Amino acid sequence: PAAQAVFDAMPNPLLVLDGNNKVCMANASAEDFFQAGAQVLKRLLLSELVPFASPVLQSVQQVRDVGSVVNEYGVGVGTPRLGGERIVDLQTAPLGDDPQFVMIMLLRRSMAQKLGQQLMHQGAARSVSGMAAMMAHEIKNPLAGIRGAAQLLEPGLSDADRGLARLICDETERIRKLVDQMEVFSDERPLDRKPVNIHVVLDRVKNLVAAEAGLYTAQAEWLENKMESAIEIVDAALLRVAGTGSIVETRLIVERAAMLIRLRVGDPELPRIALEALEAADAAGVERARARNTLGLALSHSGQPGWADQFRQAADLARASGDVEEECAANYWHVSALGFYGPMMEAIKIGTDMLERTQALGLTRWRHHFLGARALHLAPTSGLTA
Repeated sequence: PAAQAVFDAMPNPLLVLDGNNKVCMANASAEDFFQAGAQVLKRLLLSELVPFASPVLQSVQQVRDVGSVVNEYGVGVGTPRLGGERIVDLQTAPLGDDPQFVMIMLLRRSMAQKLGQQLMHQGAARSVSGMAAMMAHEIKNPLAGIRGAAQLLEPGLSDADRGLARLICDETERIRKLVDQMEVFSDERPLDRKPVNIHVVLDRVKNLVAAEAGLYTAQAEWLENKMESAIEIVDAALLRVAGTGSIVETRLIVERAAMLIRLRVGDPELPRIALEALEAADAAGVERARARNTLGLALSHSGQPGWADQFRQAADLARASGDVEEECAANYWHVSALGFYGPMMEAIKIGTDMLERTQALGLTRWRHHFLGARALHLAPTSGLTA
């Protein structure tokens, strides 16, 4: 009884664990700290009292391994049941001669220590904010110079190079928007919090997942030559995410345009549909190469100018992002259009370059496509009939 009285009189929470990490003793301070009586605590394992993967569990195991006292500082032991963030210092020691029994003492942190830790976190946050603001400023200055130089050079360039100048302007604008997003770290205004209907959020997520599944289903249908079915699936998926501005919506818009270009050749509405898809892709920053390929096809099929620039930009974007499939598609459609509209020598040059590239990359299927196109283009120049 005297030993128990001394144990209960200790001002700091104390727990004694057996070999299974089950609580076998708890003093009055531990009852107050864990908001449970000693009899309740004795029915619990240590893992049920502290957060998942807590350093407290590692300290107990370390004591059993080395047989000596282990100290930990600034350990979080707060749980949803206890409420709030609870930071304590921890002393763990073997009890008596049996290393399986371990005693844990929790030392509550003083208010001064808590304030010091809070100030340290605030200082780190300010450092991140200052760095973000400085980086944004330093990146924007050269971007403005690059964009201005490209705009000054554009009027004096050939038609073939003018598209590259516009590509530089587009890419610098995209980087500027990304930098603008970094500036959120330097915005020290309080967050504008307001109630949110969680059901609306969940419905939106459900629609996004269903729409993305519809995209993959439509692509599978297309590969099986079920073209009208594929477009119907895309249209149904678009209805789920219309107006959300999500990446899934953008991908569906571009996919729909790409399918319509191949299915409804000669439709006068196709250039407009492809242009809208390109604008959506540029705004979202996804599917940009494919959208340009789609617009290039729409313009070339309808005999409108500008298709060469779109194919060049698509190939450059795809190559920069490592998308060899879209790069090959852009160059193949460019070569095909040049074979129809001319100049034929440019078609032969691009085709020859792509033969070397596809061979180097081991893209057998695309190499065969370019070999077939090259044979067709070389026949007129050799005096042969097509």
